[in-house]
Amino acid sequence: TRFSAALAFLSDVSMGVLGGALKRKEKLSARLGDVLSSLYLCSATLARFERDGRQADDAPLAHWAIWGSMFRAQSAFEGVISNFPNRLIAAVV
Repeated sequence: TRFSAALAFLSDVSMGVLGGALKRKEKLSARLGDVLSSLYLCSATLARFERDGRQADDAPLAHWAIWGSMFRAQSAFEGVISNFPNRLIAAVV
């Protein structure tokens, strides 16, 4: 939930600051897409784990998959902030 809220906030700030230029800033838009895909993988893993009845044998695999996806999302967030053209807003975000 926290990463979803952070993605929504960062996307809104990016669109507010860059507007249509965000499409031309390929590193930023690609990193935002990386965050989105990592969050999708987390939700798909959780959905499968729940649908299969929370099998105890699957718990370590689900845990590993979710933590790996969350790490990739965090790295992508850092990539967005480090490549943000406006350094003042990057520092605030």
